[in-house]
Amino acid sequence: MIGAVTLTPDDVEIARTFGRLRSGINRGAGTKDAKIGPQDAVEADIDATGAEIATARCLGVEPDFTVRPRHGGADLTLEGMTIDVKHTRHKNGRLLAPQWKAKAPCDIYVLITGSLPNYVLRGFAFGFEFLVEENKRDLGYGPTFALDQARLRSIQDLAAPQEAPR
Repeated sequence: MIGAVTLTPDDVEIARTFGRLRSGINRGAGTKDAKIGPQDAVEADIDATGAEIATARCLGVEPDFTVRPRHGGADLTLEGMTIDVKHTRHKNGRLLAPQWKAKAPCDIYVLITGSLPNYVLRGFAFGFEFLVEENKRDLGYGPTFALDQARLRSIQDLAAPQEAPR
């Protein structure tokens, strides 16, 4: 499966270290925790960092190892296109993004599932097609953008990147 990624032991340690650092720095800087759901914030940051590394490995780009307060924005860049990596541990999870993402959207939103060290890239959506009113749903935490996996584009289409249609 093209989207299946198993992180190396070194990648796992990097994910744990940077996930904890990012969590501490973001909370210390007053950055609001943007997770959607009841999961532990530090564990969510560790899993999300692992997911970013796995996505970068799959797409052949460099992960972002900066340790500074982060609020929104891109996690990765692929041929000039910004990518926001969205992670869930749920195999059948949806691509989710809070409403405020529409104010400064990324070009691409990738859904990746799993936990350290095993992840699966489930698909992606272009920001202009994902962050629209018709995709808003209330999943118990207020309105959010949500797409089921069946509505995502194949991750294989990012293996041969192209300009996002306008």
